[in-house]
Amino acid sequence: MRLEQLIEWVRLMAAPTAVSGLTNDGPRVDHEFVAARTEWASPLPGDASFRHYCRITSPSGKRMMLMDAPPPHESTRPFVTIAEDWHAADIAVPALFAVDDEAGFIAMEDLDDRTLFQLTGSRVAAGSAKIEGYYQAAIEALCRIQALPLDSDAVAAMPRYDEALLRRETALFRDWLLEACLALTPEVSPESHDLLVALDDVLVLEALAQPHSVVHRDYHSRNLMIDDKDAIRIIDFQDAVVGPSSYDLVSLLKDCYVLLDDELRQRLITHYFAHSEGQSHVTAFTPVQFDLMGMQRHLKAAGIFARLYRRDGKPRYLKDIPLVLTYLADTAASLSQTSRYVDIMRRFEALLRSEVIPAYQVFAQTTAKA
Repeated sequence: MRLEQLIEWVRLMAAPTAVSGLTNDGPRVDHEFVAARTEWASPLPGDASFRHYCRITSPSGKRMMLMDAPPPHESTRPFVTIAEDWHAADIAVPALFAVDDEAGFIAMEDLDDRTLFQLTGSRVAAGSAKIEGYYQAAIEALCRIQALPLDSDAVAAMPRYDEALLRRETALFRDWLLEACLALTPEVSPESHDLLVALDDVLVLEALAQPHSVVHRDYHSRNLMIDDKDAIRIIDFQDAVVGPSSYDLVSLLKDCYVLLDDELRQRLITHYFAHSEGQSHVTAFTPVQFDLMGMQRHLKAAGIFARLYRRDGKPRYLKDIPLVLTYLADTAASLSQTSRYVDIMRRFEALLRSEVIPAYQVFAQTTAKA
């Protein structure tokens, strides 16, 4: 993190004559931060990108969150454009105080540290009304995102979740988990690679056949904050696209970090359709499309977790792969009974349970000992 540069920028932004770099008329950097020092800053643990965050606290207790998104690896502009657009649409994102696109700095509202994940842990049973209420609120916020008009300037500027992007994402499973980590190369397991090509065709076909809306693209328990008013707030939205409308719902309800009770998941799906009544142009996806969209996301996630370990030296994500593989195997088993893709799903479930999951268990044990 470029901490000294970031703090110097904060001091400049706290001056009465500072130009915030924002288009809205919201709050700006408090004047007290004109005396900001590096000792006021508390860097936060890194995420899976080049971005870094720190909390800055003044002697009187005023706080802000600072983002360091170093060019050329990151750009602040998508984050700022979406934040301003969503804030205007009453979508609960952090308020922005100042931005410098050229330097890659943002000063924004501090939402504290309480994520939905911290309240749920890795499993959620059916009996917690409090937790269910948070999920209902997250679904209602998602419906507001999906109601954004596709012809607005901000949405029109978003990338499209097209065939090329979908295929790049599913390839991560093959490239980074099967090959780079488990050594299940085409030479070792040619049938598995042929099967993944056929599966990819199915996933792309069904994703593109769905209604499209704005997609957060990482809508899950670790990117949903609970603020001091006990309300859901949304972060990490800078990679939003226009794409399949079931994507964010399955991301939330088949979370890569949290296993929801099946009964609770079904109730929340019912809540989604009830709350989004009147948005049939968005919600007209089938249960099979929902499950297949989840499969596409989980292939991508397993590949990303493996890449974070193998390429980026971040082993902590390996512990999240078993749940993702379980989702994939269970979904394949379900779809082999209820969909027109019986053969491919049976073969994929068999591949996971007979080759991939056992190979990953050996890999995880070996890695833990290293």
